[in-house]
Amino acid sequence: MSCNRSPWSNTYDPQIDDGACPSEKLRELEITANNVFDVYRSMYYEGGVSSVYMWDLDEGFAAVVLIKKSTDAKKKDSLVGTWDSIHVIEVTEKGKKAKYKLTSTIMLTMTTTNSALGEFSLAGSLTRQVRAHIKYA
Repeated sequence: MSCNRSPWSNTYDPQIDDGACPSEKLRELEITANNVFDVYRSMYYEGGVSSVYMWDLDEGFAAVVLIKKSTDAKKKDSLVGTWDSIHVIEVTEKGKKAKYKLTSTIMLTMTTTNSALGEFSLAGSLTRQVRAHIKYA
């Protein structure tokens, strides 16, 4: 049985007593990030769903931003597709230095049945990673 934490309510479904939750400060950031990415998703994707989850690390925090958009095929000869993006951000801090690591994966699928062209299916994914080191005063 899987157990999932809602990034909106911070509760588990089904409910568990010892589920990991972000610290209070990080939870506030998680709520803000969910609101920001909900607006971004709505404006850029014109639909779909998004979720941001954050968790504490020993020397920083990590977050994942998830966005999913699917087309709805209601008529013959239409294109069905999904876009899934997963962005994992890891921030570690030591003194006045911070390390950032971003790993992004995009997965696309398209399928169609067209009376003139026949049926086809296309899928692929792309992953990229970048790291940065920042010193601050």
